[in-house]
Amino acid sequence: QSVIMLAIASVLLYLGIAASLIGVLGVLGPTFATQSLRLEAEDFVVVVLPLAFGIVTGILLLNSFGHLLPRRRIIESGLIALGVFVFLIVSVGPISRFLQTAEEAAGLVSLADFTSLVALGVFIALLAGVAYAFVAIPAQPQLQEEIPEDVRGRVFGILNMLVSTASLAPI
Repeated sequence: QSVIMLAIASVLLYLGIAASLIGVLGVLGPTFATQSLRLEAEDFVVVVLPLAFGIVTGILLLNSFGHLLPRRRIIESGLIALGVFVFLIVSVGPISRFLQTAEEAAGLVSLADFTSLVALGVFIALLAGVAYAFVAIPAQPQLQEEIPEDVRGRVFGILNMLVSTASLAPI
């Protein structure tokens, strides 16, 4: 019984952390668009749209290949990847400068279209969306299978409250 409760608590925690990381992107997004990507604040859709496409891509990947790995491993890997991608997206400026400097130093064919701030931001946002899907999608059936039927409603109520609170935390 306590093992089941620990498993449920950890999945709830993972979903709360994932919601918080997505909330960080939502809160910092307009400032990030203007200061890092040199866009207008309303152009943050350039990052949000690839994030949404990434979520859809993650769902499709899970539908095709999700059965090959244990759900728990997918959820944990997705959460770690999401944290890394959130860090990378806020570091897109230095990453872009590094790639452009390395390209010039190596005398490679110009990859400016792929190493620009916006292109890197879009690519990392797409990967962050995939990672978020890897947390959120398998976590729901994991919860439904592990939660005893008599407390399922209360646990999902706690989940909704936790995700809402976690989404507000970055604000």
